[in-house]
Amino acid sequence: MNPSSLLYPTVLEHAAAFLQKSPWEVSRDAGLLREAHTRAHDAYGHSPVTCGIDVYHTDNLTTESSHND
Repeated sequence: MNPSSLLYPTVLEHAAAFLQKSPWEVSRDAGLLREAHTRAHDAYGHSPVTCGIDVYHTDNLTTESSHND
């Protein structure tokens, strides 16, 4: 098996930019998450589509300073 066939592009927190929202906002709303990844797929046409936000990096990418989720 060709090792490169096991590597797939994944759009995570970047998808939030399509909605002009922070990754933190999108990660807490299923509707926003779906819409963000739908728009990312429309733009990039990647497959498979992985719907998610990398929660380990959202604190560094948001201006929200007082969330305690």
